[in-house]
Amino acid sequence: MEINWDIPVHNFYYGQHQLHLQHESYRNRTTLPDQGISTGDASLQLHKVNVSDEGRYKCYISTVRPDDVKESSVNLKIYGEKQTV
Repeated sequence: MEINWDIPVHNFYYGQHQLHLQHESYRNRTTLPDQGISTGDASLQLHKVNVSDEGRYKCYISTVRPDDVKESSVNLKIYGEKQTV
């Protein structure tokens, strides 16, 4: 199974997370749980979210069959106020 969150935010293929391909602004901020991958769940978790993360994220999932490609997208909208300490 191959999972690609575009930009690239997070990629998984050859049975491994391909974090060396990840865009630097997402380094150490994404999780794609292994237990979900084995059941077909490609839910991406984005940590330490900031305003610049807002936008559309696309996910492409493919299996060993070349004609079996699924695409989905989600729009991330950031709400709230910046807090100062």
